[in-house]
Amino acid sequence: MILKINFQNVTQQLGNTTMFIIIALLISTATNAQVKIAVLDFKAGVGVGQDDVDGISAIFGTYFINPQKFTLVERTQVDRVIVEQGFQYSSLTNQQMVRIGQVLNISKMVVGNVNIVSGQYNVDVRVVNVESGAVEATDGATWARGTSYRELMKNLASRLMSKMDYQASSITQNQTSLYKPNSVITLLGYLNVYPDDIGEFSSIPTNIIINMNKQELHGYDNWRLPTQEELDLMRANSSKLGMKNGDYMISTGSTGNVRLVTSGKSIAEKNKLMQQEITEELLIECGFRFSEKNYEMCSIEGERGGCKVESFIGAESKNDEYANTSFKINQSKIFGGECKNGYLNGLVFMTIDGERKLGKENILAYFIHGRIVYPVLKTYVDKTDQIFIGINEGNSSYGCVSVGNSLSWNFADTRSMCKNMKDIYGENIFSLRWMDNFKNGNIDLKELEKQFRNFIVSDKKISWELD
Repeated sequence: MILKINFQNVTQQLGNTTMFIIIALLISTATNAQVKIAVLDFKAGVGVGQDDVDGISAIFGTYFINPQKFTLVERTQVDRVIVEQGFQYSSLTNQQMVRIGQVLNISKMVVGNVNIVSGQYNVDVRVVNVESGAVEATDGATWARGTSYRELMKNLASRLMSKMDYQASSITQNQTSLYKPNSVITLLGYLNVYPDDIGEFSSIPTNIIINMNKQELHGYDNWRLPTQEELDLMRANSSKLGMKNGDYMISTGSTGNVRLVTSGKSIAEKNKLMQQEITEELLIECGFRFSEKNYEMCSIEGERGGCKVESFIGAESKNDEYANTSFKINQSKIFGGECKNGYLNGLVFMTIDGERKLGKENILAYFIHGRIVYPVLKTYVDKTDQIFIGINEGNSSYGCVSVGNSLSWNFADTRSMCKNMKDIYGENIFSLRWMDNFKNGNIDLKELEKQFRNFIVSDKKISWELD
């Protein structure tokens, strides 16, 4: 803390003794800033319920207190920030702890896990530096079921406190200058501008921007350089943003100061979306499409019984009278997804077959109310000498990769929709191993669901460019 006092003016109004007392109090305040610490509820692990663990956490928290060395932040304040940021208490990451620490000016958090192994309770507790994410101290305790653990928790709290470094982190020491929780300025309701220049550079500081986004600074993980149009907007608000008069770098490069922006979703918004139901409107916003026509619904057997799906398979030959009828899909099998009011919803792996289907296909697709969402990833099952993976866009189909004795080619990195699929499901979907597993129905649907939802909450969109 820097003290600036006009002693001459003050002394004219106060006696020397009073002046001495004021200065002493100010210096005492500046030199005795305490580290702020929060104790989170311990997490329930193997063989134990969260209710039991909450009781253990409460007793530990009763003894984890030392007013001479640190200030304990109320649990209700931590709970409030977790809710506001859209985090999940049971699965806080180190990055999310950093964010909570920034908002509340907390330097350290105490977290723990409780498991029952071989009839014994095992508690493992650690102190996390919320600025760096580093674990500063660890300790634990073990006791048999039915044994009183109050004294054990008292001793555990005492040992852990003795191991801690009580020097406040830079977040607390310099909170007014280093961290400004409300300092991101939004222009025209969409462009969020980082509060400070990060430096002057002669080339794009790619690695610095990547590392800043990993830290989720100011609640975002998608900071980037502005476009020329965005920089012009920033220039028009330069006094509001505190921008310098020199050159600023834009997304295409150049030399100058770097001020980052983002027009994407915040971490809090993404976390909320991860918990919400995926709707038709949300899919359309991300660039996905539905068929312009309404086709008849066909009931298909799946893991949870019959479920209605639109007849989305079109003509497979010239003058195909069974195009978009149930005869193309009435012998199909569905894996994954769920039936809501009798209609298929969610990410699905489906083996398509029917009385009038010319060849079996495996597809990976999302469904809403029984309607298929495009683009769709597909492969042919009956071609024993060929491994093929391609795209169905509804009105057209084409390949991304083909491997086999008769014909081999690879457009995974040149066709825009193939690149879209890598953004959605991951880089490895066009590897030979993944393609073979897809053809044989051996894929990790839960992991693909996670990848799909991550794409939905990201700032990426499906590109329907013509190749």
